[in-house]
Amino acid sequence: MFQTDFQTNVGFMKNFEYINNAKINSKYFSVADFNSIDESINPFEIFDIDEKEMHEIIENYNTVIQNLRLIKKPGQNRWSQQNKKWSEAALGQENSGNILFMFSRSPFSMHDFNRILLKLPIDLVCAQHLEGGPEASLYFSYNKSELELVGSYETNFNDNNNNNKYWPIPNVIGFLRKKD
Repeated sequence: MFQTDFQTNVGFMKNFEYINNAKINSKYFSVADFNSIDESINPFEIFDIDEKEMHEIIENYNTVIQNLRLIKKPGQNRWSQQNKKWSEAALGQENSGNILFMFSRSPFSMHDFNRILLKLPIDLVCAQHLEGGPEASLYFSYNKSELELVGSYETNFNDNNNNNKYWPIPNVIGFLRKKD
């Protein structure tokens, strides 16, 4: 998610020495953290900042991304029902710590999207919203497999399912396979 300058994240965001937004957003309770500073802690974790202090998270991880919380640990749907629906790109974590990149082109209210995710046999414990509507996107490439997904529908913004191209976005979560 990004602000109206089309560059700055809505919540705190840093990647090593680069700071995209130094301001902690008091309404965004989910923080995804990568590249732990200490090898004794998980290299990836999603924290709820109403459970863990933000300054502790920032000092223990090189990459910190604060966004809207969808699902609070341990698997609590945090969105009330609403009429607004959109395509969704989300980031989650399952019980054993694995990262989940989730995408739905079909529009759902976030309450219903969360309910669907929590019913899946994936042991999802938490999730955060990355982007919705036509800006929601997911690209994956590994060996000869490639997946290109773009969102479309968003109530009162893009009330159709006609989008078939990536919209410009300022921030990307990328990863590489760890060398053995």
